[in-house]
Amino acid sequence: SRNKDHHYNILGIHRNAEKKTIRSQYYRLSKKYHPDLNPNNPEAHKAFLEINEAYAVLGNEASRRQYD
Repeated sequence: SRNKDHHYNILGIHRNAEKKTIRSQYYRLSKKYHPDLNPNNPEAHKAFLEINEAYAVLGNEASRRQYD
């Protein structure tokens, strides 16, 4: 089973983080790990995908409630 804090850990935020905090962390990290800025870096690419997945869940009220 997946760690319940997995998506929060990926974004480096607390479980009770506000929506705007989630969004700003997402933008900061997605810029940092963006494939265009990290060509030929599979680790950065993996991180980028995980960040996007985490934000897809936590950035949406309904899916975040379900996840929690």
